[in-house]
Amino acid sequence: MYRQKRYKECIKEVKSKLKRAPNSLHLLNYHAMACSALKRDDEALLSYQKIRNIDPTLAGPYYNMGIILKRNGRVEEAIASYKKAISLRYDYVQAYNNLGILYKDQEEYDDAIASYKKAISLRSDYVQAYNNLGILYKDQEKYDDAIEMFTKVTELQPDHKNSYYSLALIKREQGLNEEAIKLFLKVLDLNPEHSDAKLNATQTCNEFGIKLHKKHEYNEALKYFKTVINLAPSEYLGYFNMGNTYIELKDFKNAKVYLQKALKIEPKHEGIHANLGEVYRNQGDIKKSLNCYNAAIKINPQNPNNYYNIAILSNDAGLTDKAEENYKKAISIDPKHIGSHYNLALLYEIRGLLKEALIVVNKGL
Repeated sequence: MYRQKRYKECIKEVKSKLKRAPNSLHLLNYHAMACSALKRDDEALLSYQKIRNIDPTLAGPYYNMGIILKRNGRVEEAIASYKKAISLRYDYVQAYNNLGILYKDQEEYDDAIASYKKAISLRSDYVQAYNNLGILYKDQEKYDDAIEMFTKVTELQPDHKNSYYSLALIKREQGLNEEAIKLFLKVLDLNPEHSDAKLNATQTCNEFGIKLHKKHEYNEALKYFKTVINLAPSEYLGYFNMGNTYIELKDFKNAKVYLQKALKIEPKHEGIHANLGEVYRNQGDIKKSLNCYNAAIKINPQNPNNYYNIAILSNDAGLTDKAEENYKKAISIDPKHIGSHYNLALLYEIRGLLKEALIVVNKGL
């Protein structure tokens, strides 16, 4: 019944049998394990204590008591219990590992490291100890040592997703974004529902894509923004950055496609409207371009660049009065808006208003 996780039935039957054989180690152990599984810790401890009293040479009861004592916050007693188990069985690797966890929790890091290393020396394929030692080294920012431990875990257990995840976090911390992304994606291959890996993969891909974009490596940037879209298809950011990158590549057809997708998700995003305005301007659709810039202004009337872009469109269309009006609006928001000062001065110069042009230029300096 215990193996079928029918713990209450197991306890009931064991209790009945213990009446006839109160010193049965086998029955007492089943009773303790079933009680522990149900978090009936006082009863479990009592049964393990009975086993210990009947046969004090057994290490197992001390080890299991250590688990229960730790769960109840009785750390010093748990440490003592694990140490007793080790004294009775020198190669008790699980006890060394659990002892290491307790020492780490107590910030006794040297003792924790020694415990993990002892477990590894006793069993060179003991994944848990390598992983726990890697976590400790990572927390101490001893990244080379941590990488060695986590790499060993992946060699011993190729589907150990938490080690790949820890390696990814370290690589990202070291600025090795490409390696970090590959590792985050490896975690998601193993467990598509790993929410932290998905979040970190999305953020890292987006940040790395932006970095490549700023370096004018646009085609490489697109690869990472596409991954952002695959990871988070219901969020606007991947589409937005794809659209912006296509603008830089002068591929306005694709820029429009992705910015429109971003806009469906985030209809009140000023930047999406403004960038769509640029796309339509380059496609020669002045009316739609103006509508986009006006929509951006409605969302944020304090961005001088949107008035500046309307002014340029107006000037190109021969609407110089409207252009003048919007250059002035941009300057009223940002008195040092260089583009608006320059173009307004140029407009005045064309009109023959040289004095006014000079005043505008001087104010922009």
